[in-house]
Amino acid sequence: MPHRRPSTTVCILTMNRVETLRESVDALLPGLDNAPGLGDLLILDQASRDATGDYLAGLKQRLADRLTIISSPVNIGCAGGRLALVEY
Repeated sequence: MPHRRPSTTVCILTMNRVETLRESVDALLPGLDNAPGLGDLLILDQASRDATGDYLAGLKQRLADRLTIISSPVNIGCAGGRLALVEY
């Protein structure tokens, strides 16, 4: 049986920090691009009211099935966000 490389999912929590999110994603993408099919990105947007939604929509077009976006209608905090990502 062939050896399977482990799959990695990078999870990011965000709320109203589109520029920080953009910088983080830009720093992560080269690593994900070097492992096609093995690296995914999961972003939890906690009710952002800045340009985060627009940025995520454009990012979804670029990354397609390698990006999962969870949009929370309220800020559930860091601990709540981590729990939501684990449960996902």
